[in-house]
Amino acid sequence: MAPRAFRTVLCCTTIGLCTAPTALAQDQQPAAPTRTATPPQLRIQTLGPDGWRQRLGPTNLGSLLASARGQALWREPSQALLGWWQIPGAGADATAAAQQRLLNYSGRVQVGVWFGTEGSSRQLDHAAVVLHADGHTDLTALAADLEKALYHELPGEWVTLTPAGTALRARRADGLLVTAPICGAKHLQIVHADTEQLATALADAEALAKNPGPTSTASNQVFHLSTAAAPLVRGWSGNPAVDQALGLTSLAGFELAIGSAGPHVQMEASMSFSGPERGLFGVLFPDRQGVPALAHQSPKAAHLWRAGRVDLRALMPVCLAGLRAGDDAEPDVVQAEMKRTLGIDPHQDLLLHTGDEYLLAVTAAEPSEEVSETTWGFALRLADEGAFGRGFATMMQQLKPYLSKAEEETHGTVPLRRYGNMFGYPLWMAVGNGLFTAAGGRDAEAMLRSLLDAGRAPTAALPSLPEAFADLAKHLPAGSNGLGQLNAESLLSLPDELWFDFLLPSLPWPWPRRSDGSDETLDRAAMRALLREHHLDRLRTATGYRDHTWRFRLYW
Repeated sequence: MAPRAFRTVLCCTTIGLCTAPTALAQDQQPAAPTRTATPPQLRIQTLGPDGWRQRLGPTNLGSLLASARGQALWREPSQALLGWWQIPGAGADATAAAQQRLLNYSGRVQVGVWFGTEGSSRQLDHAAVVLHADGHTDLTALAADLEKALYHELPGEWVTLTPAGTALRARRADGLLVTAPICGAKHLQIVHADTEQLATALADAEALAKNPGPTSTASNQVFHLSTAAAPLVRGWSGNPAVDQALGLTSLAGFELAIGSAGPHVQMEASMSFSGPERGLFGVLFPDRQGVPALAHQSPKAAHLWRAGRVDLRALMPVCLAGLRAGDDAEPDVVQAEMKRTLGIDPHQDLLLHTGDEYLLAVTAAEPSEEVSETTWGFALRLADEGAFGRGFATMMQQLKPYLSKAEEETHGTVPLRRYGNMFGYPLWMAVGNGLFTAAGGRDAEAMLRSLLDAGRAPTAALPSLPEAFADLAKHLPAGSNGLGQLNAESLLSLPDELWFDFLLPSLPWPWPRRSDGSDETLDRAAMRALLREHHLDRLRTATGYRDHTWRFRLYW
């Protein structure tokens, strides 16, 4: 598809998704061709603006947005968003009525995208947007609003076509079409395709409208995206054999959903796989159930922590298989070079002796400090501490002068060593209490000691979940194997350079400023109070793996 036409349909779809996706009305519904319709490779299901309000209004986030201070955050940008919703030639009253009709729409919305099978695997073939009746919105009036507000912005010219013998108006530019209003009794739809694919696109759009999809009855969801993985990963490395060796071809599908879990907003991302052989995905997302014991031992001072599972024992075999499948390097040569550089075989002498539990913890720097002052720590459970320790000691000797021991302390019987390096960023590392630990930042030594204490903690009598996650027990993903938490207030402690150079410019709403009118200082106290008042001062995460599917959930 031509770039300009692709931008046109992308613009229409994006605007539609922001405010109840676009639909355009027509008095007659064209007859669908007899061709068997195919499901879209990418499918989005969501609700109109009022549907989001109804389902997320009872959550803590809904409470914040409905409060007087919350409304001050979103009212101005929402009015700016509605600014494009103008009816050419209509007065202020007619425009306001059209905007209100859009905001009050609560019906189910579907977006389908079909990719071509020839040429680039990511080539868009055709797309459709469908809005279903919600029982109270006048679809014909809504469709007329959409046409008047949007179509005058589309490039091209109006043409009349007769797919399946029924007259149909469409906007045409560079050989691509965006259909004019198609309005039925139960839904509206807009279709985008090239001229030759229009009949196919209409049939697929009508089939999409009749197929509610697997999640349409999920009463807690407001948004769901699903896509076949092949168009996303096919040809990623340029070598199909390498893709297979690295596990890219095992990825069958990807899904993203937004909904509620009790009083919390829940966001879920999931990946499904075609079988047990998953390459790098198997390393990062092992098929192992059970919350790690380290999740019960997160450092109390940490603003962010994550306990999960990883299979480093499978890392080297997968990487070497990828090299073997490609033409760039010989695995034996690479292994020999690593052994010469490190003084050990990293697979045999290190990774084979690791367990699958890890804990990552971060304590944010103060606003006045440099980002490099942020304290972080990492702990990895070991299957054989003695063997790992011997391999690690040999490797660190070999890595001089790139990493050189600058200081040594002890924690009980465990040596703690600080290593200097060419970057001027010291690292603390230790092997003991059944763990490999590393830390950096202002309080790295204290973080390392805290992690080593976690390794000594008894695990036999631990409950299935930490107390902080007890209220989420029925909302955790199947096969739970990881937990995490972020103190949302700690984001307010990030250095000013991060807030003003990166975070604030990317937000679509203005956060509170200090009452003295300063443009350079956030009113952190007001923001903390707002989050606490509405129980939004922490975010929690959970992961799980079951039935060849990995799931990540965030609760706020």
